[in-house]
Parts: sequence; structure tokens; C-alpha cells
Amino acid sequence: MCIGTSFVEETDYEAAEKILRDLLRDAVKQGVMTEEQGEKLRTAVRNVYCDREAVEKYRKEMDPGIKNLTDRLISYPEEEFPIEALAADIFVSKYYFLRKFKSSIGMSPHHFCIQNRIRKSQSLLNAEKTIGEISAEMGFYDQSHFNKAFRRIVGISPSEYIRSKKKLLQAT
Repeated sequence: MCIGTSFVEETDYEAAEKILRDLLRDAVKQGVMTEEQGEKLRTAVRNVYCDREAVEKYRKEMDPGIKNLTDRLISYPEEEFPIEALAADIFVSKYYFLRKFKSSIGMSPHHFCIQNRIRKSQSLLNAEKTIGEISAEMGFYDQSHFNKAFRRIVGISPSEYIRSKKKLLQAT
């Protein structure tokens, strides 16, 4: 299950907890989810909200150049951004940029871009597009590359993700 960024940004933890509790109660009644799975999901949501607060605090303290670049990478995940160009945008060498980015964000720019592509593709998987079309639109070499990246980040394949979303929508 994935919680949309906009939901987390627009909903405080108490309201989210109430919504989740109601949804989980229905999901358990309908046999879509077990009590144990529901409790794990509630813990994950709590962690998302705690992590969000920590990230927001950290982003305020982050180097402005890195912050601007991460905002651009998040806004346009399907775009190709060469490391040299990103480094030039903040007037540093590419090697310094790579070290600075990884120490600030916790991952390389490449992994950050892949993660953002997968997050955006999750919302596109709701549309009436095929997995192949979405993988091409998000800038992956082929559908196999997309499937591997998706499974590594989300934990399930794109087709499993679509099926689980449909099942959840039917259950509610």
C-alpha cells in the first residue's frame, strides 16, 4: 500500500490515523487484510508522519543548492539530468556534488531519480496506460528495467500493484 504525498501533506496525523483505522476495520471485516497486517500498516503510517517531520526540519537546514536540485528532480522525475549539469548548476565539481548530495539526501542522485520515477509511475498506474507505456514515459530503458526498479522500491511488481489497488478499491 502506498500513501500519496499530497494526503500526507494535507492531513495531520490524528485525522490520518482515524481514516486509516476506519479503512482497516472494513478491510479486516471483508478479509482483504488481517489484523496483524493492519497493525503493521498503522505503524508504517506513524513512521511516515514522524519521518516527514524530521525530513522537513532537515530540509530547512539543507544546503540551498542541493535543496533546489532535489526539488527539480522531484518535480520532473522523467527528465534526464546529467551529473555534470547538476553540479554546474550549483557551481561545484561533479565529484564534490556527488559527495554533497549523498551526505545530504542519503543516496546517490541516480538512486534518488529512480525512486522519484517509481513514485510518479505509481500514480500513472491508475490511468488507462499499459505498464510498457508508463515505463517508456518515465524514462526507463525497457519494461524489464522498470519492473526490476519498481519491485526493488515498492516491494511488488507493477502488475501486482495494479491488482492490489483494484482489490482495495472494490473492497471499499
